[in-house]
Amino acid sequence: MPWSAYKGGIKSLKHGVWIVFALWTGFTFVGYFTPILKLAQKITSFSTGPWETFWVVFCAFATYGNVEWMCEQACIYMCPYVHFQSAMFSDYHPMMIDAAIRGVHADSATQGLGHCIDCTLRVQVCPTGIDICDDLEHKCIGYAACINACDGVIDKMNLPQRLDTVHH
Repeated sequence: MPWSAYKGGIKSLKHGVWIVFALWTGFTFVGYFTPILKLAQKITSFSTGPWETFWVVFCAFATYGNVEWMCEQACIYMCPYVHFQSAMFSDYHPMMIDAAIRGVHADSATQGLGHCIDCTLRVQVCPTGIDICDDLEHKCIGYAACINACDGVIDKMNLPQRLDTVHH
């Protein structure tokens, strides 16, 4: 959508909501160390101490920055799910988003595994921006938007489809 007053208003509203949420996060964090009612009273009368002010602002800045500006990086490097994903699956039957099921290998169409036209839509919709077809990625969070994107393209091409997760 091109920039307009409406789009600017929506973007401003979104950022405003996130800033309020981030300030609330900072407030609740400092509330663990300063009694929350006393802290609320200090904030409303603008009489917080330097450390309370610093930590509320710091936590708010960290929350807003991580959610609004570094969301993919937070998923890749900070989310514990990504790092523990391989340990959560059984050695014999893990549910994984597998590159072969996407039809990227030359013989995949003959095996009934679907057809890939290499449109790269799978990378564009991935919240972490990885290409699962390169290899099984440790950064894959199992969001599976790549599967939906591939299914849509395969449907438009009227090709056989089997683009779902597979048991190994």
